Amino acid sequence: MAMAGGILLLSSLILFLSLAPTPIILILFLTLLLLTLVGVCKAAMWQIRKRNESLSLLDTQEGFVASGFNNALIGKRGISSTDLKPSGYILIEGNPYQALSESGYVAKDRGILVVSGKGSYYIIREE
Repeated sequence: MAMAGGILLLSSLILFLSLAPTPIILILFLTLLLLTLVGVCKAAMWQIRKRNESLSLLDTQEGFVASGFNNALIGKRGISSTDLKPSGYILIEGNPYQALSESGYVAKDRGILVVSGKGSYYIIREE
């Protein structure tokens, strides 16, 4: 709807300018056009406020769960379940986790030690 209105508005401006109006009529037309646009925007904002809607994200983040790592796994030993080049997957107590090797390449089925975490993955060192 807004796209059609914009196209019609632009078309009317082009048609009006093709008639070669005098400067005073052109200024009057542009002033009325600007006032109309301001009025439409204000009416739209009033409708949004009337319905208690927001133009931005809501203040609450209810239901949002940030990904993170489990601090309890730091210091645990496990094995690499994939090649880490330098990232891949590790197994700790039978559970898979994303990991990043601090030393670069780690071959599959090698012993690893979790030294820290960042975001949703663990930083590991080959043993």
